[in-house]
Amino acid sequence: MVTLPRNVRPGVRLGHPAKLALHRIPCTSKKIDSAQFLILTPLPGTELYKSLQNEGRILDRRWDEYDGHHVKFRPVGFSPWALQKAQIDAHARFYSPVQIAMKLARGRPYGFLVGMYANALSRRWKRAEADYIHSLKMIASMGKIMSSRTIPV
Repeated sequence: MVTLPRNVRPGVRLGHPAKLALHRIPCTSKKIDSAQFLILTPLPGTELYKSLQNEGRILDRRWDEYDGHHVKFRPVGFSPWALQKAQIDAHARFYSPVQIAMKLARGRPYGFLVGMYANALSRRWKRAEADYIHSLKMIASMGKIMSSRTIPV
């Protein structure tokens, strides 16, 4: 078994279809005080961006949102909302009140404080990004409508 030093902050990158299924995101840990759940971001000038642009999968060019916390492309196999929701849910589970309390009960005051801060930050982010989240949900519902229509022959 590997022992991690306290200052290690693991991260999970969401959105790469070959890397991780959305339903298998690890969201709890007895030994890790903090973690990041970031969304794959196609930065301009990269091969990923060029590829997604050529495929017509870039959602928008609001550069201030190209930060690892906003979905900026249409993933393969699931909607942009499903990807965003996976990130929100993973963060909410890792920094849930129960997980935060368990850190304190295990004598990890640093993990408790980080958890309290991250939980509050996550709730604030969701309130501030309500319009963005709504737009992703609309894209997802339009995709369902389009895929359920039959094309007359």
